[in-house]
Amino acid sequence: MPAGTSWATFNQARLSGVTKTTQALDALYTERAATLVAALRTASPFGGLPEPFRTALDSKGLSPLELDHILKWPDDQKERVREAVVTALDSNLAVRFVWKLHDGGDERTEIRTSSQGTIITFLSPWSKVRPVAPDDVTIDVG
Repeated sequence: MPAGTSWATFNQARLSGVTKTTQALDALYTERAATLVAALRTASPFGGLPEPFRTALDSKGLSPLELDHILKWPDDQKERVREAVVTALDSNLAVRFVWKLHDGGDERTEIRTSSQGTIITFLSPWSKVRPVAPDDVTIDVG
């Protein structure tokens, strides 16, 4: 969760696994825009946040802070996500993006695929949750 997230939003995401980012990624996968699919098929487009993805995520309502938060995700994990999404596209599987907290010390990404589809879970450590102000929270990434 980027800086400035309200406690209410944080708690709702904690309970549901749904964040603005997971919703945006779900929507982009569902739309399967040709430019994004082509960009996914190139090597390591998630090494940063290539312009087609930044523009597409921005169009889904993500703020500059949320986009910067994505940039801080570990590159190897972004690459694993890219590979899983391409495999799901090639297999015509549904993909769902989820966010959870965990007790480990670092960010992790779990990818589970079944005949029903692929679930990509972004795990943030509880240890990096910190209040910034009485009305907002952030999770340090990186």
